[in-house]
Amino acid sequence: MIQHSSQRLILCIGASKDNSTTHLNRDFYIRIPSDLQRFFPRCEFLKVEQPLYRIPKAGNHWFRMYYEHYMKQLAMETSTYNPCLLHCRDLKQGFSIIGMQTDDTLIVADEAFA
Repeated sequence: MIQHSSQRLILCIGASKDNSTTHLNRDFYIRIPSDLQRFFPRCEFLKVEQPLYRIPKAGNHWFRMYYEHYMKQLAMETSTYNPCLLHCRDLKQGFSIIGMQTDDTLIVADEAFA
């Protein structure tokens, strides 16, 4: 039987798998929950190798990843009003406005852009 805290850990790790090839900007460690320590004898911490959701600073990773994609791959530019608000540079590729907050994105676009 899996204890409640173990279930949360398994769900969090399972939901965070994204096939990411990028690594964190700095070393990040998690303390092993007491009910899982028997699986890691003589070990108190685990090193996180790739970004996960629900950890401090993970939002910075996802914001940067999405932001770079919109700017480089989709040739968008930031609004002079707010750097989290992007729009198409060239209307030939269609109309779109993208609002970003951490790892959440709101997109308003026409059929040509979509």
